[in-house]
Amino acid sequence: MKKIYLSILPVVFILLGLLSPISLQADVHKKVILQAFWWNYWNENYPNSYANYLTELAPRLKEYGINAVWIPPSMKNTGTNSVGYSPFDHYDLGDKFQKGTTYTRFGTKDEFLRMVAVMHANGIEVMQDIVLNHVDGAGGTNGAGGEDTGAWDNKWKNFRYVSYATPAKSGNEADYWSRSGRWSKNWKNFHPNSAHNCNSGDICSDWWGPDVCYWEGAYGRSSNIVGYNPTQSANYMRNEARNWMMWFKKQTAVDGYRWDAVKHIPDWFQQDMLWNVKYSLPSWCQGSEDMFSVGEYVGSQTEMDNYCTAIQYANGGNEFSMGTFDFSLRSSIQSVIQGGGFGDIGSIPGSQQTKRFANYASQKVHRVVPFVNNHDTFRPILDDDGKYKGWDYSNQIGGNVDPFDKRLGMAYAIIMGVDGNPGIFMEDLFNLSNGKRFSHDPKNETDLPVRSSVRNLIWCHQNLGFKYGDYKVRYQSEDLLVIERAGKAIIAITDNISANQEAWIDTDFRNVDMKDYSNGTSEIRQVYADGRFNVKITNVGKELGYAVWAPNGVAGTYAPYRAKSTTQEWEMANDLGDSHCESLGQGGALPASTHQRVAGKIYVEKDKVVSYNLFPELSGYAITLALYDLNGNLLKKQSDDKEFAGDWTATYTGWVTLKIWNNNAENVTQKCWVRAKYYAPATVTNVNIDTPDTRASIWTANGNTSTWTDCNNWEQGKVPSNNSTVIIPENTPIVPIITGNVSIKKLVFEKGKGTISSPDIVVNGILTATDVEALAGTTYICGDGETNFTNQVGSFSNCATSITDTKGKTSKMSITPNPVENICELQFTSNELGTALFTITDTTGRTVLTQEISIEAIGYNSATLYLGGLAQGSYVGTVKVNKNENSIIIVKK
Repeated sequence: MKKIYLSILPVVFILLGLLSPISLQADVHKKVILQAFWWNYWNENYPNSYANYLTELAPRLKEYGINAVWIPPSMKNTGTNSVGYSPFDHYDLGDKFQKGTTYTRFGTKDEFLRMVAVMHANGIEVMQDIVLNHVDGAGGTNGAGGEDTGAWDNKWKNFRYVSYATPAKSGNEADYWSRSGRWSKNWKNFHPNSAHNCNSGDICSDWWGPDVCYWEGAYGRSSNIVGYNPTQSANYMRNEARNWMMWFKKQTAVDGYRWDAVKHIPDWFQQDMLWNVKYSLPSWCQGSEDMFSVGEYVGSQTEMDNYCTAIQYANGGNEFSMGTFDFSLRSSIQSVIQGGGFGDIGSIPGSQQTKRFANYASQKVHRVVPFVNNHDTFRPILDDDGKYKGWDYSNQIGGNVDPFDKRLGMAYAIIMGVDGNPGIFMEDLFNLSNGKRFSHDPKNETDLPVRSSVRNLIWCHQNLGFKYGDYKVRYQSEDLLVIERAGKAIIAITDNISANQEAWIDTDFRNVDMKDYSNGTSEIRQVYADGRFNVKITNVGKELGYAVWAPNGVAGTYAPYRAKSTTQEWEMANDLGDSHCESLGQGGALPASTHQRVAGKIYVEKDKVVSYNLFPELSGYAITLALYDLNGNLLKKQSDDKEFAGDWTATYTGWVTLKIWNNNAENVTQKCWVRAKYYAPATVTNVNIDTPDTRASIWTANGNTSTWTDCNNWEQGKVPSNNSTVIIPENTPIVPIITGNVSIKKLVFEKGKGTISSPDIVVNGILTATDVEALAGTTYICGDGETNFTNQVGSFSNCATSITDTKGKTSKMSITPNPVENICELQFTSNELGTALFTITDTTGRTVLTQEISIEAIGYNSATLYLGGLAQGSYVGTVKVNKNENSIIIVKK
């Protein structure tokens, strides 16, 4: 059950030097982390697109000095009413059409990935909340197919997911059972099962949905699925979870994790996942020593320390890699606040966890997260305007701290002063109870006001360098607590409502003029040569309750330091992504044809370099990777028959689509990986306008038909409308056929490669377009129908039965009868007098007849043609007046 896998051999931990003393030059990782959401995180300006909200908020967070944002679970849940903790499909990041939508409450996958990149552009890390204890929502429409009658206890444990190869169809049982998306699950993958017959207690209870079992023997097929029901093997769930963790890290470029419900997941499983994400991935995406990881373990000081120790030594390891939220410290802070000035603030340091940071050979990494509120402790009851009118005590863990309490600054001074990564709650940093909870603009400080005390303390923590000074408690009494970050700052805290506090303390400072950076005290005070200092603090009644004394003259503006670039990788496989018309239409392995596949989209900053890589599963088959804008314009493409790299300098700020295709239809089907390293802009203010949806209707023929109205044949399912620009790519293996009356704004052919017998588009109905453009080659527009084009640019051979060019000199030509036996009449119109040249060419392009025709009238003209000498077959007849010409198919009997 607890075997040690090669990927987690303990010898590695010896190399890490985890127990060696930290050197004086060691780096220190002590991050200010914002929980960047509240319980239901709803804003009507960003419905089901909270990622866009955070994208626009990012510059303010940089300004305040936030190092990292903790975001809610981003995978597909049972529905958009779920805030993330009822996961259905971990591989669906808002790109698959299932559970009634493509997007999640957090947004689409494109929006999610942009948010990550924009945070990085601001130097801010992204910490993903992950839920691996349970899943929920088995079944298709109305639960169809989700029940396994052979399951023990809860029978709703058939989990099947859509994929590129198997998009959702009817949603009935048969459809659901056919879905082949990655990480399908059966009842034996959950508790209870024959390998771990347990359905109670912390590890086995299904309090939030079917409870995942990571035991070695928890595997097996569904007892009733007729369809996709593959064989599983030992450690199925553990292996699949590890695969997902590593895929997710590469795909999203998140920087760390908050683990949900860790008390209910085996410690050996957590250590396995963590170690592999930190050290088994390629260097460009691995987490490494300092990766942030914190578990939601609600317990006592001793219980949380024991949990951290259990993870540290699981599987023969020896790395303190997982921290916790310090609920013990938080409980003490809350007790003091509830005491209303009669609590014992000096006793608070004794409640802290002892497992607070890890010392490595060259760096000190803080693991614990001291905090005041989070989404589990803070559940306000709201009025219609979103203002607090009470508290949902039955759903809060440990009770809330009211952010309007005058002791909020005191509480945050404590968590900033102690060891650990201070966790800031969204509703503490910002006032969401101002009547604009549901409608505020996150960019606007009036709409979303910041609380000055919390902002001030973040500034102090970052600009005064708290993390570089050792934690020392200098004074403790019922009314006063003084903490020094050695040689950096002195943080004094009181809960007294009316009396200012003063005390003489020892410090690591010598002969230094000190300033109170809380601005509660205006005087400058001196530290004496022996390190003695008289600390002063303003009482809580003036809404401070804290003072931060540090050397006078510090005026820095801290900037978060995460690397500004983002690297993300898309795995192109048939069991990932989705080809449904209402999905993003991304993913899928390369087929044995030249059909294109969309890998994904990135949001780039103008003049910054985009570096890309293509990694095919097999070499020897030429593949193209191309970058397009959302209007379907080609930006850059590159081909090779093996893995390759390239770059492109962005010519604009905005979305770029990454596409791949086989150069030859004879290529085999294979998986590919597309990687992009890029820079997003730090500021994005128009997310609701600059959406990632394709703006052109781009023909893909991925429906494997020639039907113009089939949404499966169009990128992202966008069938053309009257105002559409339509793109026909050069690599399309199936050309569109128009049979009805189609009117569009513009028709663009990337490269004409057709012939009369195999044209680039077939018009058997009526095609009307304002503009038609051939970017390269000669484009053949043929068929039995009619075309009406206003402007035409490029080389065309118009061989539809009836052709109109309202801007050219000739228009509306026809042959009667057609097919013709010997004699026929040519009819055409012209806007000028003169001579028209009529030619007939055969299917090889050889001219077989030439005849000059006198244009005797503006408008309608006709001429008799004698074609008895032509052999049976198809020909192209062309009327040319000056530089304007039109063609038509002539069939000779």
